[in-house]
Amino acid sequence: MSEGDGHEFIDTFCSALRTGKRLKVIDKRGKIYRLEDFRILEVHAVGLTYNGSAPAARVFEVANFAIDPSESRWELLRLSNVLECKVTDEKSHAPRQGYRLDDPDMRQILCRI
Repeated sequence: MSEGDGHEFIDTFCSALRTGKRLKVIDKRGKIYRLEDFRILEVHAVGLTYNGSAPAARVFEVANFAIDPSESRWELLRLSNVLECKVTDEKSHAPRQGYRLDDPDMRQILCRI
């Protein structure tokens, strides 16, 4: 486990899940990383993937201010792509419809709804 591989964000993602709050995340999704290009996520599970045991989170994206703030969707977010994250004061509405308790993309679940 090394700095920058995403392990440093596990506690923050699990904290958001445990407290029922949303996360504000800036990640490596675009070509230009600007502080205003953040996403609001609801965490449903955090774990390690089958592919290389990389830390990842099953999230429901509530808003993406880099693309379209009104678009919502499910995603398996690799935590190694996260640049910054912060637990917000906004209430999470997890679990969302479509959530699968035993995530098939994770070999080990560290925390979940």
